[in-house]
Amino acid sequence: SAYTQQYIFIGIWILMLFSNWLLNKLLCTAGYPSKCLETNPWAADEVFRDLEALLLYGFVMAWICNLTKRSRFWSLYSKERFWFFVIFFITPPIFSAFTEIPNLNLQLATDPTYNTTEVVILSLMGLGVAIVLGW
Repeated sequence: SAYTQQYIFIGIWILMLFSNWLLNKLLCTAGYPSKCLETNPWAADEVFRDLEALLLYGFVMAWICNLTKRSRFWSLYSKERFWFFVIFFITPPIFSAFTEIPNLNLQLATDPTYNTTEVVILSLMGLGVAIVLGW
């Protein structure tokens, strides 16, 4: 039925999100980034919180992005969109690499003073976000 198909599409989307979460946890277990090993990445409460958020927000995101519609689902999961999956799966290692760079490892909530390099980096990052949003 149509409802079954919609939930299968959402299930595939959730599995993809879960696989990226798992990649991130495995990278963390391997010590990448190095700061990740300060806490246990497989602590039950953290895993439960992560999976709860992943299921809740993944389901809502699938619904809002209209992935329950056959045409939208297959347009995302087509060969022409391979770049989406490349970007989707290389993002965690790239962000992990950024946190290994000393000037990019900022604690925005607890670090009230910034040097010139950090201000330039934050400004460039903000400009990058603005360009992406404007595009």
